[in-house]
Amino acid sequence: MGRNPFGAKPATPPQEGAASPFPAAPFDETPPPPSGFEAGSVRSHIENIPAANFHAKKREDKRERVHSRFMQLIEANQTRVIQLADQLGVPQYDLIRFALDHGLQEVKGGGLVLEPTLAKGALTLYADTRVGTLRKQKQKLSNVSCRYIPDELWEAVKTLAEVVPLWQVINRLLDHTLTQIERGELKLRPQQARAYTLYPEG
Repeated sequence: MGRNPFGAKPATPPQEGAASPFPAAPFDETPPPPSGFEAGSVRSHIENIPAANFHAKKREDKRERVHSRFMQLIEANQTRVIQLADQLGVPQYDLIRFALDHGLQEVKGGGLVLEPTLAKGALTLYADTRVGTLRKQKQKLSNVSCRYIPDELWEAVKTLAEVVPLWQVINRLLDHTLTQIERGELKLRPQQARAYTLYPEG
C-alpha cells in the first residue's frame, strides 16, 4: 500500500456497534398536546365562548344633529368670539349661533343696515375699509366649523348674501352683536343644561 503524500492517515470506516463521534440530539421532554386540543378543536372552543353584550351609550345631548356649517371669520372677530365665549362659559358655536340670529333680527328690525356699495367694480359691505386693508383681511380669514345652526337660520343668513360674499354678511352680523355685548347693551343669561348654553332647549 502506497504512502499518503499529505502525511494524513486514511479514514477508517466506523465499525458496527461503535459509538458515534457526533453528540446525541437533546431529548425533547415536552408532553404532547392534550386530546381536547387536536386539530380544529381550538377554533371550536373559541366559537363556544359567549360574546359580551355591549350597549351603546345614550346621547345626553338632545339637540338634533346637523351638518357642520363652514364659515370664514375675520381674525379679529374670531378672537372676540373665543374671549366672550370663555367669559360667558358657553361653547363658541353657541355664541356664533346667537350672534347670527340676533344680527338677523336687527337687520329685519332696522337696527342694522346692510347696504352694499360699489367699490373697485364689485359690491361690498366693507366700502369704508381701504382696499389694501380689505385684501389683507381676506388673506387672514379663518375657516371655522360651527355646529347646531338650524337650517332655517342658515338659509336666512345666505339670503342676505345674494350680491355680496357670504363671509362679509357673517362677519357684519357677528361684529354688530359682539359689539352690543361688549358695550353692555345686550345682556346674555346662559342657562345650565348639561353645560352652560344659550340654547338649553336645543
